[in-house]
Amino acid sequence: MAIEPLCEWCKALDIVEIATDVDHVRRPNGDAVLERDMRNLQSLCKPHHSTKTRWEDAGGKGTLTIGYGVDGWPVTWSPETGLQ
Repeated sequence: MAIEPLCEWCKALDIVEIATDVDHVRRPNGDAVLERDMRNLQSLCKPHHSTKTRWEDAGGKGTLTIGYGVDGWPVTWSPETGLQ
């Protein structure tokens, strides 16, 4: 969070929110390399981290709609594509 102190998902929604959690984009599941890979980390606020964790626990398939941009279009996220 020293590198990115704001929630990356909130920023995509034009919201300024301090990040509270460092999240693994892909769950490492015991992979020590993936656990420490900086490219596999993202800063999230508590609500967004909880949303992502619930999505993963439910199977984490496809994309997750995190909200809607100021243009009215959905903002989505997936481990493969990141924020869209």
